This record gives sequence, C-alpha cells and structure tokens, in this order.
Amino acid sequence: MSFTEFYCNASTGDNTQAGSTEGAAVFTFANGNWNASTLIFTAAGANLSAVTVGMFAALMVDGAAVAASVHRITAVDDALDTITVSGTVFSGIAPSTSATARTIKVGGVWKGPNALEDFPFDFLESDTTNTNGDLPRTNFKNNAVYNVTGAIVPGDASTHWEGYTTTPGDGGRATIDGGSVGASFVLLQVGASHQRYKNLIFNQNGATGSNAGVSVTTTNTILENCVFSNMRGHGCVTTGNSTKLLACEAFANNLSNTASTAGINMGSSGGELIRCVSHDNTGSNTSGFRITTALTSIINCIADTNGADGFLFTGANGPLNIYQCDSYNNTGDGLEIDNTTATSICTIESCNFVKNGGYGINLDTVQQVRARIANCGFGSGTQANTSGTINSVANSVETGTVTYAADLTPWTDPADGDFRLNLAAAIGAGSGAFTQTQSGYGDPNPTVGYPDIGAAMSNTPVASGVAGPPPRRNQYVQIIPD
Repeated sequence: MSFTEFYCNASTGDNTQAGSTEGAAVFTFANGNWNASTLIFTAAGANLSAVTVGMFAALMVDGAAVAASVHRITAVDDALDTITVSGTVFSGIAPSTSATARTIKVGGVWKGPNALEDFPFDFLESDTTNTNGDLPRTNFKNNAVYNVTGAIVPGDASTHWEGYTTTPGDGGRATIDGGSVGASFVLLQVGASHQRYKNLIFNQNGATGSNAGVSVTTTNTILENCVFSNMRGHGCVTTGNSTKLLACEAFANNLSNTASTAGINMGSSGGELIRCVSHDNTGSNTSGFRITTALTSIINCIADTNGADGFLFTGANGPLNIYQCDSYNNTGDGLEIDNTTATSICTIESCNFVKNGGYGINLDTVQQVRARIANCGFGSGTQANTSGTINSVANSVETGTVTYAADLTPWTDPADGDFRLNLAAAIGAGSGAFTQTQSGYGDPNPTVGYPDIGAAMSNTPVASGVAGPPPRRNQYVQIIPD
C-alpha cells in the first residue's frame, strides 16, 4: 500500500515546516504576501527553482510556533514569484489575507508532539494527499523520545501513525513518553474512527491517579506492534466497536493498583486481540487481559505473570472465543469467566494454562456459562494450577484435555518470555476435523488439521513423503528432490 508520507523527528524537526520531507525545508520566505481568496503566496524577489508542483507548503503568520495550514502546491511561477496552493488538499486553517507578515515553508520535517503540543495529531487531515490520493502516513523517527506533558488527541479519521528507524515501514518503534511526574492523564485519546497506529511505544503517563495510557473510544481502530507500559491505570482500554489490537505488548501497568484494571482492557464489541502479550502487570488488582463486552475474539495471545488473572471475562452477555492462547504464572486464574449478571457462550480451544495461582480455567458457578473447552493443555507437578485445572459448570463440555508431564511446561523458556513450543505433547495435539459426508467429497481423504496447543505455533520442518501429520499453519515444508 502506498501512502502520502509525512515525517516527525523529535531531535531536528520544526512544527512550522510542512512535514513532507525528512530534512530542512527546501524553501522558506517570511514577511510575504498571502491572498487567502486566490490561494497565492507572493515571495517578492525569491528564487523558486527548488519549489515544484506536488510539494507541500506550510503557511502561517510570521513568528508562529506551529504551521497554521499545510497545502499541496498546484502551481509555481518563478517569474512572478508566486506559489499557488490547493484549497481542497490541505490541513489546518490558512492565515488571513495580508500583504506582509506571512511565512511560507516548503517541505521540511516536523518536530512532532512535545510538552503540551500534540501537533500533528490534532492537525493532519486525511484529505492532505499526494496526486495519487494516497492516505497520509505520519512517520515518527525513533532517534529521540517524543516527551509530552498533556494528552494527545488526534482530530481526523482515516489517518496512519507509524514509527520507523531509517525508512518508513521498516518496523522501527518510536517512543511517546508522558513522564513520571504530576497527575496522570490519558496519553493518547483516540476519538476519530478508522485510524491506525503502528510501531509506537506509549510509556508513562504521570505519577498519581489511575488514568489509562491509551484510550480508544471510536470504531474501527487498529493498533499494531504497539507497546503500552508503566501506565497508572490500564495500559490500553477500548470501548469503540470493532477495535483490533495486533501483536501489541503491555507490561508494568496499573501502577496505582486500581481494582478491575488490566494491561489491556477490551470493551469493544466485535473487537479482536491477535498475537498480543500482556505480562508482568504485577499489581494485585491487575489482570493481563480484561474483556468486558461480547463478540470478542482472542487469538494467539499470551498472559504471563500478572498480579490477578491472566484472562478475565466479566459482566458481558454473549460469545467469547479464545483460540491458541497461553496463560502462565498469573497470581489469579489462568482464565476467569466471572459473569454476575449475564449468560455467556464461550469457546476455549487449544490453549495452555500452566502454573497459575488459581484455576487454569475458572467458570462462573452462579450464572449460566456455556463453554466448549477443547484440546487445552494443563501443567502438573510444580507447574500445576494451584486450585486445579477447571472449575466448571453443568452446561460446559470438555474434550481432548492434555495434561503435561510433571514439572514440565510446553515452552522453551517462559520465565524469560520465550513461549516457543518445544514439548511434543503440545505440538500437533489439537484437532481440526471438518465434517464431510457427501459421497466423493473428502473421500477417501477427509480434510483434517492438527493445530498446536499454544500461542506461538510450531515451525518444525516436515519432509516431503515422510509419514506424519500434514503441515500446519506457520509451518514450512522441506521439499527433498528425488
């Protein structure tokens, strides 16, 4: 996917520039003539050879601390000393007409959010695009920390915010830090829909109080490869429907040890948690993941060494799906479904529950919880769940349970966060059979899979022609020539 690229650099940037290039502005002119009606800036006597159509220009009153508006350039006339900008492809509010005291800067990198300034989050709009109409992506270089003292509140939908090291999209993570002094505040408040946050670390949000670090209150937001750490309350909390967290990490959150708090709190109907890990959120009131709404899917996630439950589903009526997840060494239950007011239908499949201080799976014994528990693994000996494997109710069905040999875990080194599977009892131990009854369909070889039990699926080679289960998802096949 292509983007209209904008750039932030906390070390060398300047929020009065256009943000469209990584270095300094290619052209700057102060005390110019700006006509807000014709959208023409006149830079008397200037050499405009470095300015071309399609570039982006920032406009402001002379001496401003941030750009008033950023526009795509539509025409350049070096003979007349004029730059014409777009009235439809822009962000911000252009300055008023004046023959003097107006500044233009073409190109140049932004400084980004700092102190109480959340520019460009509150500024950039989705229609500020290149000639191809590609959505804007703001890239935050990770050579310095973006230190803020107030909330960042993005203003427009359909924008993309991403960290990088050298080249946009290279996977480097940039850090936005709220500091460890003063009253806590929500570091990032996402209230505009269809936004995407990728490769960003959100760290710290004050010294007192219990505010969450990141709060998503709108729909269709994606957070990918993001980190939430050292927050006074939830690391991340979502209430907007259809929010997705993909490959995110939460640790050392709920420093206030406030009740009913988690590293990641999902309150989004239709929400998804995929390949997320929430660990070492150690306050006695802090779960790894807390789910407060129905229609949530949790896939390939890890809850490790949290002060309360690994996974907690509470207070919601409707289905919950948990597939191939790991819950290890949590002070409370590996998974608790605690519905005091509602009926729940749950599928818990191919998950591991090892060495938790409560039950591996603790189902509510007061309300009606109808759970299908299939092909899940449990520890024994020193790795047993203290209260037992499953605290069940009459309407629950348990099949294919695997109990690992005494004192063993299914992982390589879970105490240090390495949850790669290395125990044969967990690899290919699940069942993914399809119902195929029509004559000639799936006969004589019906479709069947063998998923692993756990979040980080095995990648063991299977040689062509060698007996054994067929390749699984995330598994490669070695082709051996004749």
